[in-house]
Amino acid sequence: MDMGYQDIPYDLLAEYLLETASPETDRRVAEWLAADPAHAAVLKSLEALLRPLPVEAVTVADTDAAWSRLSAAISQTSSESKHTASVVPMTPRRQSFRWQWAAMIAVVLGSGIWLARALHTGPISGPRLTKLKDGSQVQLDSSASLEVTADDIKQGRNVHFQGKGSFNVVKRPEPFIVRLGKMELHSVSSHFVVDYEPQVAGLRVHVRNGQVMVVDRDNNDSVMLSDGMLLAYNTLTDKYRVGEHVADMDHRKLVFKDIPLSSVLSTVETMYDIQVAVKDSSRLNTPVTATFTDETVDNVMESVSTMTNTQLEKVDGQSYRIK
Repeated sequence: MDMGYQDIPYDLLAEYLLETASPETDRRVAEWLAADPAHAAVLKSLEALLRPLPVEAVTVADTDAAWSRLSAAISQTSSESKHTASVVPMTPRRQSFRWQWAAMIAVVLGSGIWLARALHTGPISGPRLTKLKDGSQVQLDSSASLEVTADDIKQGRNVHFQGKGSFNVVKRPEPFIVRLGKMELHSVSSHFVVDYEPQVAGLRVHVRNGQVMVVDRDNNDSVMLSDGMLLAYNTLTDKYRVGEHVADMDHRKLVFKDIPLSSVLSTVETMYDIQVAVKDSSRLNTPVTATFTDETVDNVMESVSTMTNTQLEKVDGQSYRIK
């Protein structure tokens, strides 16, 4: 749960912690605690804020004996100084400390110091731009969900992710790790886009700048991606492809400048999830210069065939042959 300022009934919690709550307040706090497991951590953190403040012990007084001693002292003072003594009732200091505690809770919650820490203790859902504790930023799409792993709350550089999002990772000595099922992305400083839909299309990773290592834990395999590289992993076939010269994954922008046909076809296969067979392998070194943006795969393949003086045959919806 992504908890915001308005979700925390700090006035009720203050009464609850200061032991001045009514039965109704106790009931409402109990309901609030039961509504979400993260709420217990909120209450514990507030209680920790109060712990350093001293509480002066108040003992039960012997009233009769106290008045006897006080009367004797007053009589003695009156006979010696002839001044009338006045007795000022004293309020136990415990009450003043309670007001200090309540004031501290209000100040801390009002200034947002504690809330800034509480915002990322649970899953974060899109659409939103969120900033992690290490300074890295993640733009989450509407279907995306991100959660910092429980053992890395302080650093915030180890997260579970699903959906689509853009990661802007700040440079730190320790790697930033994105966990995607059995796959992991490791990076020190980079800007990359992730589209992870395990139930639909699998995984796509596009590196805009920097370097990202994609690790397959189950198969003990990895591949390093750099600027403009795109990886597409199919969860059904358990196979992945890698293409280069991708300027924008979302708009299918491909930029080729004197790039060999072999590399061009590999990128087109990765971007459009197709298969291309080349009958004459000598054609694979033919250079290609072209830019494609939001084009259909048929248009791209026909253009490439024309530029390389080859014949294109469409075998089916996902397969092509170049002669």
